Amino acid sequence: MMIPVDQDGRCIGPTTLFGPNPAISLDLPTKKLGCKMTMEKEMRVIVDMREFMSSLPNVLHQKGMKVVHVTLDVGDYVLSPLVCVERKSISDLFQSFASGRLYHQMETMVCYYMIPILLIEFSQDKSFSFQPSNDLGDDISPTSIISKLSLLVLQYHRQGH
Repeated sequence: MMIPVDQDGRCIGPTTLFGPNPAISLDLPTKKLGCKMTMEKEMRVIVDMREFMSSLPNVLHQKGMKVVHVTLDVGDYVLSPLVCVERKSISDLFQSFASGRLYHQMETMVCYYMIPILLIEFSQDKSFSFQPSNDLGDDISPTSIISKLSLLVLQYHRQGH
């Protein structure tokens, strides 16, 4: 995968989607004038085109965020030049672990973003559990989804974040 060095957001498409500072525009007058600092916030999220089958882009739009749709090489959502999100449904999470795809996706996100995030999506109408509580043990099991998630976090954890 080749990505131009000057390309913020590491996406295919416009390279200035966020500009120098995506979320905050500061007006910093001097103290001598007695003016105060003002901040304008424009909430913007870059969403991969393939994510529009999910309801999340619509929810973000309804909450007032500007949704910019492009084809991303890395991640599903880019919140800033530092933050990238990979969204997984429960079934996709299991499939991604089984195929090794999730490890590759996390490795790529860590290369290009200071703050990579794994968002696990589940239905609010159903009780949430990765595995039945009677299957939980004290040992690390290579087949346990909780063990796999724990190892993923340990492998890609960054100090200070």
